[in-house]
Amino acid sequence: MKHDYSMTLRIFVLSLLAGCFLPGFAQHIIKGIVTDKGNVPLSGATCAVYASDSVLVSGSMADEKGKFALKGIAPGDYVLQVSFVGYQNMRIAIENLAEDVDLGTIVLQDDAQVLGEVSVVGSARKYNVDRQVLIPTQSQVTISNNAWTLMQNMQLARIRVNPVTNDITTYEGDKVILQINGVSVPKEEVIALRAQDIVRVEYTENPGARYQAGALVNYVVKERKQGGYVSAEGFQNLSSLGIKRYSLNSSYNWKKSQLGVIVGYEEMRSKWTRENEYRYQLPDYSFVRKEEGMPTKYKDQTLNATLKYTLYEADKYQFNATFRNKYNNVPNQFSDRKGYVTDSYTGERTFLQDYSQWKENSSSLDLYFQRNLKNKQFLLFNVVGTYIGSDNTHRYQEDDESGQVLSDIYSKIDGKKYSFIAEAVYEGSNKHSKWSVGAHHNQSYTDNAYTGDVVSDVNLRYMESYVFADYRYAYKKFSASVGLNGKYIRYSQKGGKDKNFYFEPRLQLQYLFTDNLMLRYNARISSYAPSLSSLNDTEQEVDMWQVTRGNPNLSTYQRYRQELLFSYNNRYFGIDIVGRYFYDDNPIMTSLFYEDGKIVSMDENHRNMHRLVFEPTLNLHPFGEYISLSVTPGMNRYIVNGNSYVHTYTHWYVFASLVASYKRWFLNASMNTRFNSLSGEVITYGEAFHQIALGYNAKRWNVTAGVMLPFTKEYSQASRNLSEIASSYSKVSTKSLSHLFFISASVNLDFGTKYKAGKQKRSNSDTDSGILSGSKRGMD
Repeated sequence: MKHDYSMTLRIFVLSLLAGCFLPGFAQHIIKGIVTDKGNVPLSGATCAVYASDSVLVSGSMADEKGKFALKGIAPGDYVLQVSFVGYQNMRIAIENLAEDVDLGTIVLQDDAQVLGEVSVVGSARKYNVDRQVLIPTQSQVTISNNAWTLMQNMQLARIRVNPVTNDITTYEGDKVILQINGVSVPKEEVIALRAQDIVRVEYTENPGARYQAGALVNYVVKERKQGGYVSAEGFQNLSSLGIKRYSLNSSYNWKKSQLGVIVGYEEMRSKWTRENEYRYQLPDYSFVRKEEGMPTKYKDQTLNATLKYTLYEADKYQFNATFRNKYNNVPNQFSDRKGYVTDSYTGERTFLQDYSQWKENSSSLDLYFQRNLKNKQFLLFNVVGTYIGSDNTHRYQEDDESGQVLSDIYSKIDGKKYSFIAEAVYEGSNKHSKWSVGAHHNQSYTDNAYTGDVVSDVNLRYMESYVFADYRYAYKKFSASVGLNGKYIRYSQKGGKDKNFYFEPRLQLQYLFTDNLMLRYNARISSYAPSLSSLNDTEQEVDMWQVTRGNPNLSTYQRYRQELLFSYNNRYFGIDIVGRYFYDDNPIMTSLFYEDGKIVSMDENHRNMHRLVFEPTLNLHPFGEYISLSVTPGMNRYIVNGNSYVHTYTHWYVFASLVASYKRWFLNASMNTRFNSLSGEVITYGEAFHQIALGYNAKRWNVTAGVMLPFTKEYSQASRNLSEIASSYSKVSTKSLSHLFFISASVNLDFGTKYKAGKQKRSNSDTDSGILSGSKRGMD
């Protein structure tokens, strides 16, 4: 038989074992032999079993004789899909499974033939009612050392991982929830997850009513038996400046228990140069201040530690207790700056120094209990207690040419925050439907003591409660999802208080014309409460001319969003075309005004804001899994109606990534132009970035080498304020991230066998310290 290596590179990795997510019924086996029309066994053919609601139940690959056996299948109705690169997919309906089934020989036809039972799906993607199910190919798993790099190699649409901070967001900047077997986890726990343990990735762009996020990525992993593993990973720039990331992870199972430990350290060092120009139009006079910045140190260190215990009995219950601690030390903040200032009004040249320090320690205890019921139902309860202690200092000093001090501003903030989060959820499903109802409560108390030039003690009480309901229905090629939140928000400080109640409905309609062609519409209304730092009733001097002030009169605002998505995929290419419209009613945006000889910066509720987005994504696979190219051009159109101004802005951008692989070798490249945005009167110019990496991923270790920004001289961000009384342009840049080489390595060691740990459905967290900082906002 003529062997095509591209076939083997497109094998799906599916090894979800018996009974991991199904109720405890009798278990059966579905087996058979996969061959081509010449009766030649198709070794490595993917065999996947889907339930009637399109949920992936189990999967495996055919052996060298073409044989496969899917074990642990509960009674019910299923569809078996058999696929192999270069051949038409075969779908076989299995109704009323009540005993072991031998399907005999399954003959796959090549792409030149058309059969009634064939459904051609060129990619490892399947649209369910509320999510995409993506099965990583063998080559994607082979070149990925953990779940984080696997996600990047799978090139999820409209998801971005910042290469500098390693944070994940949507292109819109919205939060992305990460989950492992249904439990929400921080990115450190995803990085600790090994790629070879992942069965599938479930990607939801519009999470249900109970999730407050722009997207959700859930990793479904293999079960673990008795024994465990230890893994270590490191990322290091080959320079005294740059980025360092190290992690050590371990997990051990015995009987019904699992114990896991994760320790991670991240550090970034650089020297930023800030150039600012301010044009002040004051009632009696106007002038220009220009700041010629000098390279200024930036250092950010974070130490994370997680200890997790799980007690689990299959199909009955699961209990998790997780302790997390995060220590963040920033002795030199990103906003720090020094340099010379020229003032057109006085004609003087002065020297300024603006330094801030930040320390924060956050400790939380997360307790979770899930009780599985009959007929695909469950109850879950989750409570989280968090304490955040923070310490922030800020000093601004400006001297004239003779060394005389013109301005010396000092502030210190000691913050304490206590919070409690509780949630209860019921979920059930049947053949065509899935539903969930629940309640969520978040209560916090913040105590911030301000000393220095301003002395104040701010006590803020905040409460957010909501009930939610989701219903999803699928019938043949049509599916619909509706959800509703009823949210109550209350906060108070110094005798003042505010409370509001909001409804947050959402709707999604989806139709599959074929397995390759899909059209989806969704709409939702979301509420956005002001941050705790913005609600502080205090004032901080920034420099000689500027003051930052909190606003306890801020109100929660609502965003109305609609989206239409057209998607087509086959073996060689795929295209997604997305159009979005946003309307913000009374959004919270920063205002600038003149008062008592100072420019005051304060958040306020403004009239409204409109935003239009057009964003196609093109995925090309010209040589199977050897090369995968993803390109996303896009356009944002902003119309902002402030309380005293109107601004419009249009911006075009491009995101692109390339993944090339051969056996265990891989080449990754990515680039993006600036992603700019307009909020209030501030245009923020995002960073343009590109990097290239080459690596080798063995079974138990990985080595990667690459270079950041090889074709540019500097890394920069900027902002422009369009205010009539205090317009400005600010740019921050560094040469320490350009032409910067890096190397990363990892090692994974197993001991003993493995035991499965259960599937947690939900997790909550609190990360907002509630401090109003005296340092400059944004790029200023």
